[in-house]
Amino acid sequence: MRSLIPPKDQGCASAEKYPQELRERAMLLVQKARERNPSLPLNAAVVRIGTRVGVNADTLRGWVKEADIDAGHRPGTSADDAKRIKDLEHGVKELKRELDPRRLHGTLGMLTPVEFETPTTRSSPERSNPYETGRKPGTVQFIS
Repeated sequence: MRSLIPPKDQGCASAEKYPQELRERAMLLVQKARERNPSLPLNAAVVRIGTRVGVNADTLRGWVKEADIDAGHRPGTSADDAKRIKDLEHGVKELKRELDPRRLHGTLGMLTPVEFETPTTRSSPERSNPYETGRKPGTVQFIS
């Protein structure tokens, strides 16, 4: 069991601080301890097992709760669902970014407004009023 505990002098990122097999072993020990003594609260089990295997009790408690949610024993969002939601939210954010009208004109050049027609810019002999454009007032025409 001592080989699973990371050395104290080794600096690791918080997400990868403990090896996966240590996580699995610690969660299994908590599960077995609670099966042997059903009246044992989760907090007492994680403190007892956490000190023995060298894992912070709060970290171990989080792992156990996450595993219970993933197994369906506890209500909550499973890890697979959370990843899917995160990916979907990222996709929505990218779509909104792509469709932002401020970006469309400036960077992508997809839509450029047509200059408003005035008597000096465009007039035709068949129109009696040079301000008539054939469009509703206040509209802008976009060309692609």
